[in-house]
Amino acid sequence: MSRHGKSDICRLKEKRGLGRGINYIPWIKVHEVPSRGRKHRVLGVKHKRIYHFLSDLEYYFYLLQIFDSNVVEIREQFPLLSLETTKLIAEELNIRHPSVGGRDIVMTTDFLITVKKDNIYTGQSKVNSNNFKLKKYNTLMQFYSILISDKTFKEKKLQECYIS
Repeated sequence: MSRHGKSDICRLKEKRGLGRGINYIPWIKVHEVPSRGRKHRVLGVKHKRIYHFLSDLEYYFYLLQIFDSNVVEIREQFPLLSLETTKLIAEELNIRHPSVGGRDIVMTTDFLITVKKDNIYTGQSKVNSNNFKLKKYNTLMQFYSILISDKTFKEKKLQECYIS
């Protein structure tokens, strides 16, 4: 089991994090996460599906994005696949990879935003937190994004720009 009650294998079988637009299913859903804070499930404006936000900050960030005319798609709780890649980067940076019960788990980013500008589509990943403990996590995310940007997004003729 992962940190959120469902195993990563079950999430892959449910095709979480793999769809686009109305067919996108977030890797983590709000009911799977214990929280002392507030969570939000919201019917989307651009894509009529339920969006899952694990904090007020994520929800407010979403509200800003839906009013940006350049934003084409918003995918929340987006998985950083492959696990082997994030483990390799963590090892190279001498950072402990997230795990539960000794088993490595798939990392996620709060958002993957697709933006269209001058007929060029750009993916932007955003982690919303000022928490000092996340500095190492954000460093891992930046290196991960550099590695996958060449493979995944160039194949789809997209440019990849990650922000953390």
